[in-house]
Amino acid sequence: QKPHGVLWQVPWGKHFPAGMRHKHNATQYKRYNHTAVLPIVVVRDPYTWMQSMCRESYNAHFAHNKSLCPNIMPYQHDIRGYARYGKLKYMPVNVAYMEDYKVKYRSLAHMWNDWYREYLRTADFPRIVVRLEDLVFHGRYVIQKICECVDFKFMPYGRFVHTSNSANQNKGIDLSDSENGLLNSIIKYGNSTTRRLNYPNFQLRAAQEALDKDLMSFFHYKYEPLADHDHVNEHA
Repeated sequence: QKPHGVLWQVPWGKHFPAGMRHKHNATQYKRYNHTAVLPIVVVRDPYTWMQSMCRESYNAHFAHNKSLCPNIMPYQHDIRGYARYGKLKYMPVNVAYMEDYKVKYRSLAHMWNDWYREYLRTADFPRIVVRLEDLVFHGRYVIQKICECVDFKFMPYGRFVHTSNSANQNKGIDLSDSENGLLNSIIKYGNSTTRRLNYPNFQLRAAQEALDKDLMSFFHYKYEPLADHDHVNEHA
């Protein structure tokens, strides 16, 4: 089959789990052979990923107040709105990938676990997995290594540009200052205080319990420790 170069997303859809390969075609991608595509999967720090899901949840549906989110475990505010959550340890997340394909996850943390575990542990096809943070801080080096892996020619000279707008059609990335997108990303991902923003101790404890230890270790993501003084009322 004639090669098509770099695709904007995998033919089965960039938000779909690895198991949907050969089972679904994204819009305008029906002509592509799924077997002839090498996916490059970008994994993101689960703490900042859950924060972004509070801002833009895409097709994931979970009860939340944006000022009390991430809510791996239900807040009292959530329970007052929906009494059934008082009987659950975690706040469930329902994702409608398609009309006839819906998945229920135990929480945002479990969604992160299951989605990336499928690409990392279950998938039986070649793929490349990189961390978003490495693309932000070491973009030129990472892209060069990817090009070497797939036998693409990397142009070592000229300007290397992060085009965040191209991956932000659903507003999952804060581009309030789009001209300084890379600088803002460096400030955000290099700030340990920002990483734990909106995580009171009981949510940090939930993250420690729920996030897959093997995945966290494999990707070298550290668990956020509990704060010495937690002034946020978990029963808000």
